[in-house]
Amino acid sequence: MRTVVLLTLAPTAMAFGWYWLSLADVGSSFGGVYLSRELNEGVFFLLGQLFGMSPERLPAMLASGIACDGGILLGILALRRRRALTAWFAAKDWRLVSRASPQYDRAPPAE
Repeated sequence: MRTVVLLTLAPTAMAFGWYWLSLADVGSSFGGVYLSRELNEGVFFLLGQLFGMSPERLPAMLASGIACDGGILLGILALRRRRALTAWFAAKDWRLVSRASPQYDRAPPAE
């Protein structure tokens, strides 16, 4: 399972790293053309033409797809470790949560 997580996380981290560094136009100080704003706009223009949609919509769609994949992956991990998670929840001290319940926030009755 660690391999699956690493194989999912590594390209995602590289893609977001490239996106944010090229969005900040770091290519002028280091990285050359690869981290430049022109390449960022060119890549998303090319993908927009390829998919037939506006290039401004693509980063949000990419982020939502990665978030959905991450949620599925976390769900699979939670399913695989459900015994450890239930033991952790059972051992957790929930008194702080119960003190914040509405029954403790009631004012004394008026006379």
